[in-house]
Amino acid sequence: MLQVLRVSVTDHLMTGDRFAVVHDGAGFSRTDKIAAIMKNSLACKTLKVCWAGADQSENCGYCEKCVRTQLNFSAAGAKSSPPCFPSELDVNDIRRIQINNKYQLAELASILAYAREHGVSAPWMPVLQDRLTTWQPVDPGVLERQVNGGVR
Repeated sequence: MLQVLRVSVTDHLMTGDRFAVVHDGAGFSRTDKIAAIMKNSLACKTLKVCWAGADQSENCGYCEKCVRTQLNFSAAGAKSSPPCFPSELDVNDIRRIQINNKYQLAELASILAYAREHGVSAPWMPVLQDRLTTWQPVDPGVLERQVNGGVR
């Protein structure tokens, strides 16, 4: 399984004598963090993850990051999407999202693994499993370049 890099490769460039980059929470997965957020109703109402929607003040609910975040909530045991999303997660959203790189693929795989490890059983799980096993990059050379250390 692909592993997700949790520490920025540029942090050492931004750190100096008077400024340090501290990774608070870097030891937790995104789903672990969502599990903590689920305990706070205000956080569930106001969480903003979307950068793709037309209205930048809201989550669109349909882009890869919105769908992935709704999957994080489901994997953490939520029975429905939190109020920060305009609608409930639909399995067709999982089929439709664009998975652009191995890092997104690894994040989605980690969500499925988390759900399984925590005894979650939900209709979205086989759909996500299918997406993971059938994923191919749009450009077949993309994955090879990513695996071999960057874009050439």
